[in-house]
Amino acid sequence: MNASAARGKSLRALQTSAHRFVGVATTNELQHFGLQSPLSLDRQTVKQTSDDDKPLKNLRDLVQRSWDKTRITRAEAYANYMGKLRRGTIYGGTPPLTLYSPEQAEMIIGADGTPYMQLPFSALVMLIDAETQFQGRINLRGSDPESAEDTIDFVFYTGISEEHAMQILHDTNRLARPISEAVLGPKNHTGGLSQTIHEALLISGKALSDLNPKGGATRKHIAGFQQSMSFAAGFELEDIALERSVKGFFPILNEPGSPVINGGCPTQLADLYKLCIKDEAVGRTNSLVWQVAGAIAAKGATAVQLKWQDGQDAYKATGRQNGQPGKPPRERIDAIRQALV
Repeated sequence: MNASAARGKSLRALQTSAHRFVGVATTNELQHFGLQSPLSLDRQTVKQTSDDDKPLKNLRDLVQRSWDKTRITRAEAYANYMGKLRRGTIYGGTPPLTLYSPEQAEMIIGADGTPYMQLPFSALVMLIDAETQFQGRINLRGSDPESAEDTIDFVFYTGISEEHAMQILHDTNRLARPISEAVLGPKNHTGGLSQTIHEALLISGKALSDLNPKGGATRKHIAGFQQSMSFAAGFELEDIALERSVKGFFPILNEPGSPVINGGCPTQLADLYKLCIKDEAVGRTNSLVWQVAGAIAAKGATAVQLKWQDGQDAYKATGRQNGQPGKPPRERIDAIRQALV
């Protein structure tokens, strides 16, 4: 460790291996350190890029992915999410940023004993992972300047080759695949669908552990979380739920901080949980049946009075049979609807 005076730019960090540091910094500190807006850097043409920025632009173009409309939209969604975290309207968290510099950093100790990583003033700095989050933080700063002083955890790789940095990007994104909301729903306590289910559990006197996070009813579970999400989504979407699967709407309806599905949905779902205790077959019906039941209930029907076994029979009859494909989604849903009522 080097306790000498700073001879370059520095960030608060601990060295965990020869080329890896972990630390904390703010958005403003990171940009002062040389980390630029990834979207702005990506969108710069050769003519627009200054001579000073060309080495960084070239490095990022080599190591990173380009930005498209999807990533831009996700950065805005990230900004919205982090804004809710700051306001305390939801609880959650963000993963560390992963940064990279081809230059090797050294560890120094400040006069007050604080450890720092130090790089030459001219060292190039870019993100290997979490570009979307960092762009979201820059976007959020536009409407909430104080957010740029919030501390962010980071992992910083220094002195490794460009090929090594690209491999980290590849492995991080390939191995950490996004998980669908249908699977993650039970872990989301602030989304609209999840809050609706929690209200229903409270009304029915049941606990979250009474719902199966992976399937339907078992000896330990009265029904499934995904069935419940399907019912609530069907209740909210009504006619759309009578035409196609609602699973694609889960990320929207269960976005952290989204509103509870009202109009009597929690009460109807609570009554369904009570029915599942009396009739285990209801808790074992397919999620598509629950979806259609939710849409019908939203139109004024009472969910517990629907013909659940007939709905499940229709689901099976319209599915794949003896190697032959099942009915198209809309026909299948219509058959379930007719059977339920």
